[in-house]
Amino acid sequence: MPRLAAFIGQENHVPYDYHELLAMIAPRPVLVVAPTLDDENNLDDITRCVGEAAKVYEWLGAKNKLQLYSPDDYNRFSPELQQVVIQRLAQMAALPGS
Repeated sequence: MPRLAAFIGQENHVPYDYHELLAMIAPRPVLVVAPTLDDENNLDDITRCVGEAAKVYEWLGAKNKLQLYSPDDYNRFSPELQQVVIQRLAQMAALPGS
């Protein structure tokens, strides 16, 4: 992995981006959690990123294996989020070819 600090101010030249990283995981299941009140990450950027990766998932016939969950919350692992993650892990375990 390159030293990303070398790209400060030149972010467009970073050798990969998150949508590419998510696409490389395809067709395996992924749950992306992006709280709406997160002050460190931009929900619109995350939504676009997941949308780009979704194209690869769809191409591989695994559209249902990429999920974006955006709770109306801060960036924390709340009891409600824990339940969502537990349910998603159970679903992923039940999917053939996961």
